[in-house]
Amino acid sequence: MTPVLSMLSLIQGSSDPSLGHPVTWLHASRHGGEHPYREMLRGFGRSGSLRRRVWYEEPREEDRPLQSDAPDAAYHFEGRMDLNQVTDLLPLGANAKDAMYFFCGPPEWMKSIAAQLNQ
Repeated sequence: MTPVLSMLSLIQGSSDPSLGHPVTWLHASRHGGEHPYREMLRGFGRSGSLRRRVWYEEPREEDRPLQSDAPDAAYHFEGRMDLNQVTDLLPLGANAKDAMYFFCGPPEWMKSIAAQLNQ
């Protein structure tokens, strides 16, 4: 996660107009207790400079309430990451020709995300 997070921090802190394209951060964790850099990323969401969506597979009671549309919500979706839930934020399939995607995680998860991006 840290290599992708460092790219995000560079984009967030830059005044370079070539880096001014929309950035969407998607993250999946088991729950809030296993969500690295959660507060920093929520801060990016509050600033309006980042569109972010988070999935918790097994949210804890203290992770609630679910606020699906709040930019700084602890999480937005329950369950495993499903890109069909964020089609309004992502160009997918044939519409993705100008988009760049960076993702990291366990190999099986990355295969799943790559397959969803190519649908």
